[in-house]
Amino acid sequence: MKIRNDVKVGLFFVIGVIILLGLFDFLDSIPFVKKEKLIFTYFDRISELREGNSVKLSGVVVGKVSNVTLENGKVKVFMRVKRDSEVRKDSVASIRSISLLGTNYLSLTFGRGEHVEPYDVLPSVEPTDLNAIFDKVGSIVNSVDSALGVFASGENEDAKGIVSNIETITGNLSEGKGTLGKLLNDDTLYNELTNAFTNVGDLTDRINNGNGTFARMMRDEEFFDLAKGSLINVNKITSSMDLEKGTVGRLLKDEELYDEVNEAVKRLNSILAKVDDGKGTVGKLINDDQLYKDSKNTIKKVEKNLDTLEDIAPLNTLGSVLGLITIF
Repeated sequence: MKIRNDVKVGLFFVIGVIILLGLFDFLDSIPFVKKEKLIFTYFDRISELREGNSVKLSGVVVGKVSNVTLENGKVKVFMRVKRDSEVRKDSVASIRSISLLGTNYLSLTFGRGEHVEPYDVLPSVEPTDLNAIFDKVGSIVNSVDSALGVFASGENEDAKGIVSNIETITGNLSEGKGTLGKLLNDDTLYNELTNAFTNVGDLTDRINNGNGTFARMMRDEEFFDLAKGSLINVNKITSSMDLEKGTVGRLLKDEELYDEVNEAVKRLNSILAKVDDGKGTVGKLINDDQLYKDSKNTIKKVEKNLDTLEDIAPLNTLGSVLGLITIF
């Protein structure tokens, strides 16, 4: 049976279309033709990352995951990124999720090195293991649930004691007992705090309005200039002291003067020690009680003689007058 020409043409057409589709698919897999770069990265685990997931550079899509394979105990991830993208050799790859239950994507960071070349391998950061986190959360919930169960049952003596103490504390707080109870129940503290905040508000208003000494100090440029001048003078004084200028500067810097002052202080201490021990004239004057008593007796005798002189002074004067009369 002969095949008609129109059937042959149809068959050749179908076969040609199939061949063209295969050729296009083959060409589509070549990075050079697609103007893409094929690069890789490695992970210990990739969670739910799949072929076809997006590759994003700081949130901007620059390619897709083209394949995922196992190699030497690692997961090798193939990426096809645009040739004109800003992916660098030191860009770091990590696996992120659009949401907690959403699809994953491969995230790349901006690098500072050279642009990636085809078949380069990027550094990576291991993804967070959500299953491990959920397991830990579950264990924590179980522990809390067990503890609450013990409290609720009242079988544990320690739990009973804790509950009893909590009830006592809350009762005291409710009745206003203790410092904390008074703080919670006494309106006086609230009123005092309200007054304090009111006073602070009034004070800030006065400062903003320029009232009072402090407000004037803050707003007066002349005061600022005076303060600035004072600081400059203090700086000059400290600088001159550091440069051994002036008496204070020499006292601080001149070792010879320091030695002389130190020696003078030692001598003064020696003199004071002798005086304290009763040595020398000054020491005896200060420490000898007998000398004090003799001085006191002498003063008494002088006072007595002065009194005697005062008594006989009129008689002496009268005698002198009579003597003058007799002569004349």
